Amino acid sequence: MLVVDDDPVICDMLTEYINREPGFKAVSASKVTEAITKLEVQKFDCVLLDMRFEYRSGEQVIETMRAEHARNLTTPIIVISGFLDAALVLRVRKSVKSILVKPFQNSVMMARIREAVEAPSAGAST
Repeated sequence: MLVVDDDPVICDMLTEYINREPGFKAVSASKVTEAITKLEVQKFDCVLLDMRFEYRSGEQVIETMRAEHARNLTTPIIVISGFLDAALVLRVRKSVKSILVKPFQNSVMMARIREAVEAPSAGAST
């Protein structure tokens, strides 16, 4: 799993929580460029993705993932954000598996992750 959030504290908290769950392993990225680099070299089972970053947007990560022949073309994406507007939701809804609005309960997050990785079109690896 890949956790992408511009707040390193949130990245660390979510990654640590996921890593405590049996059968799950997560790594994190706190910048869009870092996330894109990781996505280009590794296949992930799921990506938790914030949408707001200082200089870029989570939409750039989605575009990279959904590009033809991309390594993570079919990897499920769960958007995690405290700042969602209707226009953004409309733009990304076909590319993401689920949307979680911050703050959310970890148990809800894990339920969404399990649902995403158990779906027939889910990717395979980390």
